[in-house]
Amino acid sequence: MSKTTGTDFIKYATHIFLGEPYDTPKKKEYDHVGVKCSQFSFTRLLGSDPTLGVEMASTGEVACFGENMHEAFLKAMLSTHFKLPRKNILISAGSGETKDRLLPYVNKLVDMGFTIYATPGTHAFFEANNLPSRVCHFPSNGHENPQAKDLLASKSIDLVINIPSKDKKDIADETMNCYLVRRSAVDFSTPLITEFRIAEAFINSLSGVNRVTVEPYDYLWSDKTYVPEPLDTSKFVSGDCV
Repeated sequence: MSKTTGTDFIKYATHIFLGEPYDTPKKKEYDHVGVKCSQFSFTRLLGSDPTLGVEMASTGEVACFGENMHEAFLKAMLSTHFKLPRKNILISAGSGETKDRLLPYVNKLVDMGFTIYATPGTHAFFEANNLPSRVCHFPSNGHENPQAKDLLASKSIDLVINIPSKDKKDIADETMNCYLVRRSAVDFSTPLITEFRIAEAFINSLSGVNRVTVEPYDYLWSDKTYVPEPLDTSKFVSGDCV
């Protein structure tokens, strides 16, 4: 908060704790947004389910700034070594409610040219809503191909969006099939999103950002005479920029 607003809150807190006088911070107008992204070391926790709970503690965080929320969010994700998808995205949307909420965002991905792979239930839902997708199967359907785990192992999938279901009728799939897909994504170093709000923000940012600027922190508070060199985000998608 101090870095985003340019206000030293630690200084003010110290004065308050000591009962010393202090000047009230002045309201400012900002032309930037700050987003802080956490990083978790699921690769070090073999066999763990890579989903987050209230007891989770991150092993690192990155704060990034942008002209708007979408740019700042995308910068923060990239700074945690999150790789942007190039072509194929695997989606398992969990409950019926989540499928409904996710549908307009998956349509955005299709409009952007991504190929959507989906687990059987999600594929059937997409098909019923005229959204093109390719079915891939859970490990429990070992005789059906293609298998989600095999696609991840062969690096055919660039991103997994797997939203855990809390519906009691989905417990069997959730405890075995969905867990194995999430775990395989981590084990094969494929970016994984397990929260609807993160999926929503990521897809909106991916579709709404045309350029990513890189500038020194002092630039936020300068007179903006320095013009940063923009990065062409299409290079991230095409793989020309690492």
